Amino acid sequence: MKVEVADLESITLGRRLKEILSDKGKAFSLRAMEMKTGISKDILLRIMKGERYFKPSEIELVAKAIDLTVDRFKGIDVQKKTEEITLLLSKRINLKRALQLAEELAPIAVGCTEKFTVHNYLGAVHFLLKNYEKALDAYVTSLKEARKLKELHGDSSPLYKAITNLTNTYIQMKDYPNAVNLLRQIQDDLEQFEPLWAGNLTFSEAMIAHSMGNLELCREKMYNHLKYYQQVGLPLQQGIGYQNVGYIEYLLGNYQAAKTFFELAIDQKKVAGLIESRLLSLKDYVKCLIKLKLSEQALRVIMESLEELEQLNLPYLKAKFLLLQSVIEGNICHAEEVLSMEDLDVELRHLACDFIMKHFAKIGDSIMLMKYYRIAEELKKSVTIDWEGI
Repeated sequence: MKVEVADLESITLGRRLKEILSDKGKAFSLRAMEMKTGISKDILLRIMKGERYFKPSEIELVAKAIDLTVDRFKGIDVQKKTEEITLLLSKRINLKRALQLAEELAPIAVGCTEKFTVHNYLGAVHFLLKNYEKALDAYVTSLKEARKLKELHGDSSPLYKAITNLTNTYIQMKDYPNAVNLLRQIQDDLEQFEPLWAGNLTFSEAMIAHSMGNLELCREKMYNHLKYYQQVGLPLQQGIGYQNVGYIEYLLGNYQAAKTFFELAIDQKKVAGLIESRLLSLKDYVKCLIKLKLSEQALRVIMESLEELEQLNLPYLKAKFLLLQSVIEGNICHAEEVLSMEDLDVELRHLACDFIMKHFAKIGDSIMLMKYYRIAEELKKSVTIDWEGI
């Protein structure tokens, strides 16, 4: 699952001052700062608006007034550590070191930008280490700071990242009620988000509904997801949106509607140059054709896809098309080919074995049935899907 990581951006000192004064409250109003520093409140206001830069002498006066060193006020004292955390998280290596750095930075962070970023780092490290309770605590803090950022600067990007990370953590913990409540709280914000962000969040809503067994709600949310992805206006997002709607329509047994959406997904993914993703949509399209009893068309798509796959190293997709071919033709030779593919996920090989066993059980060949039963036992994995779950 993707973790949204926010780099500690280089913000102007004026903006940083605005955030720090906001956190400190009325005792550090502009008038109070004028008295502490001798810098007029009008000049301080202009600096915070970005209309004027600090003079070096003014930086020292302001830093002293807010009880920070100059380096802490500028944020340069943590620059090397934040750069190291960013690198470690991007490569997902030495997470213990990343955790140590994040824990060192969290207590000294000032201003909502720095607090958001550092707690986002802390949450990301805990999430990747599967310490979900600790990740949750850190992400709750980052969400609080993200809301301040939106209020102070009108910046929605941190809010989107915080909500995404918090939602993903709830999902990992299977705490769907809290995930639902969180996403419900930001419904008014969706229209203010970029369409891609809104589309991603509504997809999360859809999949939470799916996990809770509410397929009708999942369908409703998935159409909202498609609406936002269409607003992005790019073939990549449109193809994904059509695919996701087709998926839920298929689950609900609306095979004609699913077929239509898979066709749209295939077209858009072709435009976007998404070879593997397009073949996955073709696989789902074949499943719809089987349900609609359009066997000849389904076989034609399978043969064309298998021909294309000869040039690609995607054994799992080749196996899925072969198994679907076995389903249509009732011929075990394709399933036997899948069973012999060593570089394949055990579950797909087990499914092939199950298909073969059912064939021999149907024709009453107990010797061959026992042979493949022993093979299934050696694979040491229970069958968890049938052909519809391919």
